[in-house]
Amino acid sequence: VNLRNMRNMRVDDVSVPRADIIAVSDEASLADVVAVFQSSTLSRLPVYSETLDQPQGLVHLKDLALKYGFCASTEPFDLRALLRPLGG
Repeated sequence: VNLRNMRNMRVDDVSVPRADIIAVSDEASLADVVAVFQSSTLSRLPVYSETLDQPQGLVHLKDLALKYGFCASTEPFDLRALLRPLGG
């Protein structure tokens, strides 16, 4: 978005409708998270607790792949350990 055009924009111009948000629960398994990444074109996913109104952070595909995907990890899957903070 060009900064010159920011004054002419509304929230509706940049927001994603709730029904179109692709996110995963913080209780999701490794297989669930991988399946969502495979079926979407996204490189990061919002992670929520119970509902979308309780966002916990973002999980990046590269973080998931580096920790669990490129080698046989013996660690139990912990999505919360991969979360990056929301915003800034």
